[in-house]
Amino acid sequence: MSFSTRTGRKVRTAVEYTHLTSPWSTGDDGGYAWMVGGRFYDADTGEEIGDFARNLVFPGHGAEPYAAHLNVGVHPSVQGEGIVGEFNAHALAWYRELGIKSVQVDASGTLHQS
Repeated sequence: MSFSTRTGRKVRTAVEYTHLTSPWSTGDDGGYAWMVGGRFYDADTGEEIGDFARNLVFPGHGAEPYAAHLNVGVHPSVQGEGIVGEFNAHALAWYRELGIKSVQVDASGTLHQS
């Protein structure tokens, strides 16, 4: 995925790993989780400027799927440019396509400097 921030910086994301777990760690309920993580790069220079990790959780037995944001961070030199906000907007659109209607965020550990 590529996007531009409100300051005009072009950002490219690279998914560097996915990991499917089955069954989900809460027990043998028929559910699974898909961990997705990667990095943000300045599209013009190729410089790494941040990273992210999320779990997409499909609990099974008719329970609502949800996304769990594990972490997201950008380098201090690019903070405030809207990278995380723009990335999350794209992620939310993707979640809707997957039938995910809620996002779980742990405010104490979600944001960090990369």
